[in-house]
Amino acid sequence: YGTDGANATHPLTFLNGSTSNASTNGAAIEVISNTQIRYTPTATFSGTDTFTYVITDEDGEADSATVTVTVSGTGGGGATTPTAVDDSDSVNQNSSSNTIDVLNNDTIGSDGYIAGHGLRLQGGLTQRFTDNGGFLEVNDNGTANDASDDTIEYTPVNGFSGTETFVYTITDGTGDASTATVTVTVNAIPKVKTSNGISNVTNGFTVYPNPSRGFVNTNILSNSNTQANLYVVDVTGKVVFQKGLTLSQGSNKVQFNLTRVTGVLFVKVVSNTENYGTQKVIFE
Repeated sequence: YGTDGANATHPLTFLNGSTSNASTNGAAIEVISNTQIRYTPTATFSGTDTFTYVITDEDGEADSATVTVTVSGTGGGGATTPTAVDDSDSVNQNSSSNTIDVLNNDTIGSDGYIAGHGLRLQGGLTQRFTDNGGFLEVNDNGTANDASDDTIEYTPVNGFSGTETFVYTITDGTGDASTATVTVTVNAIPKVKTSNGISNVTNGFTVYPNPSRGFVNTNILSNSNTQANLYVVDVTGKVVFQKGLTLSQGSNKVQFNLTRVTGVLFVKVVSNTENYGTQKVIFE
C-alpha cells in the first residue's frame, strides 16, 4: 500500500469493486481480510483458473494483479476424475459366463461414463482371452451408450483351476481413464466316477488339420443339448470369426473356413451352460 497505508473502506476488492465475485471459470471468490481471499471452485471444475484483485491505498490510488489457480482431481463438490478399484471373485472350474460386477466399487466422477466405451478390457477391447486361456467379454446389458450397468462375463478355460488376473479400464465423459486389476480364483471341482470307476469324459473339442490353410474341421463333444458359440481370436484378443452352434449331446462335427488369414489363432467354444475349452490353430 506504500506510505499512505491501506484504504479505510475498500483496501482489497475485485474488478467489480466488490469483496465478492466469480473467477473466470465460475469459482466463488471472497475477500475475508485485508490480506486474504477465499477461493471455492465449482463442483465439476478441474484445470487452470484465474481471477484479478485490486488494492487501494488511503489516497485512492489503486493497482491490480492476477492470480492463477490450478484445481486438480477434486472440485468443491467431489471427485471429477474416475477411480477404478481392484476386484476379486471366485468361480467354479468348467463354468461359463460368470458375471463380475467390476464397477460396483469404482467411482466415475461427475463427468459420467463416456458414451460407447465407458468400460473396456485391456487394449480397448470388448472381448479377449486371459493369459491362461479364459474368455472375457464386456456385457453392456443392452445399453451400448450407458456403461453404468456394464459387467464383465468370464469363462475359465475348460479344466483350469487356480488363480488368474485381467485388467479393465473405465473412461469418463472427458476422456479421463483409470485402470484396475481383477483377480479370479477358479475352484476345482471333484471328478465324477462311473460305476466302473472311470471318470466321465468332460466337454471338449479337437480341430484338424493343424496347421490349416483356411479350412478347419472341429469335433465337439458335449454332455448336453445346448446352444453355443464358436469364436476364433487372434493373439491380441480380437475376435476375427464367430459362429453360432446348436450342439447335441455326444459328438458334433462343425466346419468353417477362414481366408486371407495367417499366423496363430485360438478357437474357443462356449455356451451359457457348458465350457468346451480352447485350441490353438496355425493358419498358413
